[in-house]
Amino acid sequence: MPTYTVAGYDVANVVIHSGQDPFEDDDSGRSGAVGTIFSVSAEPDVFNITDNAAERMGDRIQRLVYFDAQVVFPGETPASNSAPEDVAIRRQMAHDSSGGLSLPPPPAEAMGISDPADASWLEAMMTPHPWRTFETPLEIEQKPGAGKPALYIACTEPVYKPLAWARARAAEIGWDMAEIAAGHDAMISAPEALADLLEGA
Repeated sequence: MPTYTVAGYDVANVVIHSGQDPFEDDDSGRSGAVGTIFSVSAEPDVFNITDNAAERMGDRIQRLVYFDAQVVFPGETPASNSAPEDVAIRRQMAHDSSGGLSLPPPPAEAMGISDPADASWLEAMMTPHPWRTFETPLEIEQKPGAGKPALYIACTEPVYKPLAWARARAAEIGWDMAEIAAGHDAMISAPEALADLLEGA
């Protein structure tokens, strides 16, 4: 697992998976993915984590940053928070592309990437997304963030419409809110501006 030293912090870039090939069977849901995080060494200071891990890791976490992310309550799924017509379209896409196992990668434009070189690189790197993660309930007991201080960063140019409900929920919870004038993949189109926001968090 790659780790980096950034601004004096040891950072672990956790690749979340279930330990299975998500495209060989349909058992790849959120619960299995969390196990990956707990195999991470205790050394890094900063993790890319989910609410499941935030709840279980307790005092090891001082503050959470949600980057244009879903904000799912206990027992909910991303699908249950999305418009039924959008879920139906995505479910059909999963069925057509893989028999219902995974969603095909979206075009780079949907992620807010317009530069041709960046778009070509991104589309070469993206892989299908296991469909079960959209319909598997989040197994946590507390509300998102587990009571920790949190910052929600919303990407605004363009807005990633499937996450409009999550941004509204983050504001309702009372988290600190910030915006970045970039698309959903701002780490590609505006890395310096995103780094400044994260360092200031």
